[in-house]
Amino acid sequence: FYAMHPADQVHVRNVAHTALALADERGLPEEQRALLVRCALLHDVGRRKGDLDILGKVFAVLMMHYLPSASERLMERPSRLGHALYVYRHHPAIGAALLRKIGMEEEARVIEHHHMAAAPGDSPVLVLLREADACN
Repeated sequence: FYAMHPADQVHVRNVAHTALALADERGLPEEQRALLVRCALLHDVGRRKGDLDILGKVFAVLMMHYLPSASERLMERPSRLGHALYVYRHHPAIGAALLRKIGMEEEARVIEHHHMAAAPGDSPVLVLLREADACN
C-alpha cells in the first residue's frame, strides 16, 4: 500500500469506502466484507510510486483510448512513456503477482481480474470492487 503514489492511496481508500457502502446495500455476507476491503485497498498495488504519476496516468488513459496501436508500439520500447503505458495496462497482473509472493492468493485472484470485462462466474467481491472503482 505505501509503495503506491499518494494519489493512488487516496483513490483506493475512496474505493474501499464506496465498496463497503455497496456491500451494505447488496447484503454482502459478513465473511466476504474483509476480503472486499483488502481487495479495494490493494487493487492498484501494481502501480507503484515512480511508475505512474498523475500526468503519466492521464497520458496513459488518453493514449490507450485514442491511439491504442501507438500505445502498443510505445510499450515495446524501453522508455519512460512506454513504461507508464505498460504499468497502466498491466497493473492488475503486476499487483496480483506481488500479492501472491506474500501469500495473498485470494486477493490476487480478485485483483488480477478487476479491469477485465464482467463474466458470469465473477465473485460478488469482484463485482462490487469493479463497481466501486468505476465510481471513484
